[in-house]
Amino acid sequence: MPTTSKKYTLSSHDESVMKVLAYHIRVHNSSRPRDSEKLLETLRGINKLTAMQIWEAQQWFDKTIKEQLVIDEMFTGMSAAQHKLHSQAIRMTPAHAYVLLQHNKHNRNISLDDLKRVITWIRDGKWDHAHPEAIVMHDDYNLGTGQHRCLACLVTGETLGVYLTTGASAASRINIDTNKQRAGNDIMEVNNVADSDHTHATVRLLEDIKFNGRTRITIQTYDIMPVLARYPNVHESVKLGARLYRGIHDSFKESRPTEERKRFPGFSQAAGAAACYLIKQRSKFADTLFEPFYEVLMTGNSPLGPKDPARVLHQAILRGDVQKNVDGYPAVHTAASIILGWNAYTQNQKKLSGSLHWHSDIFPPVA
Repeated sequence: MPTTSKKYTLSSHDESVMKVLAYHIRVHNSSRPRDSEKLLETLRGINKLTAMQIWEAQQWFDKTIKEQLVIDEMFTGMSAAQHKLHSQAIRMTPAHAYVLLQHNKHNRNISLDDLKRVITWIRDGKWDHAHPEAIVMHDDYNLGTGQHRCLACLVTGETLGVYLTTGASAASRINIDTNKQRAGNDIMEVNNVADSDHTHATVRLLEDIKFNGRTRITIQTYDIMPVLARYPNVHESVKLGARLYRGIHDSFKESRPTEERKRFPGFSQAAGAAACYLIKQRSKFADTLFEPFYEVLMTGNSPLGPKDPARVLHQAILRGDVQKNVDGYPAVHTAASIILGWNAYTQNQKKLSGSLHWHSDIFPPVA
């Protein structure tokens, strides 16, 4: 495939199509497991694919991919993880691309920039129909590499010459070459970790906190799943962090004039998730006090009045006090401030004593 600049100029038609697809791509990227139905139905409508075209493409898929894997196992005695690879040159029609994308459940997020790049190659006549980089279908019938090429085929309506490789082991999914380094969240994604982006950020933050948060800890990509295993039930805390972010953001919008609502000072969802995880795992008060503390921190509404430490912390976050004037890693400071607020709350303090900011070399212990 050719090398192009990072600026991709699309036709007005393709730009309008991409605007329609952008929302569905965001939904696809955030769904666990992947839900491509609305995205694919939108593309099907753009291409006016008929039921007969899709049925013929499904027959092709069954014959080209599924039957070949069954034959391998019947006549060679190999298990699913040992299938031979089969590569062949095909002419991929939009209907073929549609069917392949129906089996795109365990892939990385779709990149709008990457998709625009491939569309540009096709529209400019620079598509290399003999390029050896294959579209890969794994032996669990899920697409490995090639989702952007399939999407571009559907957007442009062009038939593309590509190589198709079938029978690749599903276990090799995390090692495929995409010309883009896979980050830890990508590894989590292909291992079916829910909300991989925020889970990855939370786990990284917890690792930094373990070493007092003064320096960023380097986690090698191949270590990310063992590191995740150190934090059981972190997914529940990630959900709490998401709810906390939405609650604080809603409070900000309600408390500000319309012209100021876009000036949300920012609040790290990972910081909220990490603090919730530490509290629920380490505090002896978590069973009885976490829910009321969390509710006040999220909404700012307290039956204890304006001096409730959770409410004081909520207001400080809205003002941006927690996120500014900190050295180093703001998310660690935000998590530390939540822990300081929790400690004051559990000690029945009328207000937060001292600063909301964490100044010590030791991350504050959880009361």
